[in-house]
Amino acid sequence: ASLVLMGQVVVAAQIIAEEFLMKQVDLPGLQIIGLEGMWGILMIVLIVYPVLWFCPGSDFGHLEDPVDTAALLINSTTLPIVLMVGVVSCAAVTATGIKVTQHLSGVQRMLFDASRTMLIWAFGLVVHYEVDPASLFGEVWTS
Repeated sequence: ASLVLMGQVVVAAQIIAEEFLMKQVDLPGLQIIGLEGMWGILMIVLIVYPVLWFCPGSDFGHLEDPVDTAALLINSTTLPIVLMVGVVSCAAVTATGIKVTQHLSGVQRMLFDASRTMLIWAFGLVVHYEVDPASLFGEVWTS
């Protein structure tokens, strides 16, 4: 529960910072996204991957092995496509969120984010109860 709360605090700080940078500093939204991406890549490469490399795990003795990950991507035809679809969908959601923050506010953006989660959950309920209870896309109301 504390990690969820910490994550929410980080997301709130990010949205507040984005709104401040767009409305007070007057930075373009796409530039903010680019800066966030640059800092994210730097943190993953310089902090997260080294920590995961030294943590013991089942991936050749590591929790994560970037060399093995690169080999998987190079030797697969499907995996890079799936990765790119994920990247493009994340970029679309982020760009849309930035536009909402730019034209409305960070509060509306967070309301839309919460609504997205609710709609996906409702879709799963409808699929399970109205379409096919055995579907992998369905969601049971209670377990």
